[in-house]
Amino acid sequence: MVGGGPAGCAAAIVLASAGASVVVFERSAGPRTPIGETLPPEVRMPLDRLGLWERFLTDGHLQSPGVMAAWGRSEPYVNDFILNPYGCGWRVDRNRFDATLAAGAAAAGAVVRAGTTVDRCRRGDGGAWQLNVDVTAGFLVDAAGRSPSPAGAGLVVHDRMVALVGVAPAAGEDRWALLEATEEGWWYSARLPDGRLVMTFQTNAGPGLRRRWHEFLAVAPATAARARGPTDDVRIVSANSHRRHPIAGEGWLAVGDAATAHDPITGLGILWALESAIAGAEAMLGSTVAAYARAMGDRFDRYLETRVQYYRGEHRWPHAPFWRGRR
Repeated sequence: MVGGGPAGCAAAIVLASAGASVVVFERSAGPRTPIGETLPPEVRMPLDRLGLWERFLTDGHLQSPGVMAAWGRSEPYVNDFILNPYGCGWRVDRNRFDATLAAGAAAAGAVVRAGTTVDRCRRGDGGAWQLNVDVTAGFLVDAAGRSPSPAGAGLVVHDRMVALVGVAPAAGEDRWALLEATEEGWWYSARLPDGRLVMTFQTNAGPGLRRRWHEFLAVAPATAARARGPTDDVRIVSANSHRRHPIAGEGWLAVGDAATAHDPITGLGILWALESAIAGAEAMLGSTVAAYARAMGDRFDRYLETRVQYYRGEHRWPHAPFWRGRR
């Protein structure tokens, strides 16, 4: 298992629980800088499948009543979870969430090796994978997110979007996530369980974006009002939509963002990582890998259609490059 994030650990739990011998290689050795995902209520289903729902409830994540959106108009409106049969959404502490998944993988019998990078592997004459970490594997699961495929698969990229990420003290106790559209992109902000506010600005890739952070924020009044004090160092992460091609092959498959990565506007993130990992692991156990790859490809095609509908909901800047290219 190359990658020990949510997708890698979820697949490891399913496989190890079925008696498979699983080793998870995770390149990071400690806590990572959080982005602060808001999980939809439906996350209960895969966490139940993994046997982690009760543990999740005791981990101190914040309940989230829904999402406010200044999308298609300047004044935010509310999309709440009140009618969702699975209850509220969740604002997660990513490091705590990832640690719970890793502990679940270890408890199921998987070996989790943190601080270990798999940057080379090859298929041996007998069909086994030879990894650069002195391990031989009969089957390779690529759960390495947006990193290059260890199996050598290609990538079909659908846009050039990036996210600028910063964290600042939160101005209040508001537990709503907020989306706010501007001419050059859109903002997401949410209060983290530790009381800080995470803010991300999704825009087209280009030079000098970090220097424009305050310029971008100045035209997003609803987002700016949620921060109190200066923003920590701004970093840039990829936020484009892509699909691995192929998603699976003989002796390997990809899960999570390693299989297909989605625009943050859809809110798929961790939910997709867990669902695809469970489906991929079950496909391995049932020898239905080819069917898994087809299903993931079909799901990505439907996602692309849905993404267009999201962006068509914002019509204030029809000629702006960011919006024109996504509608």
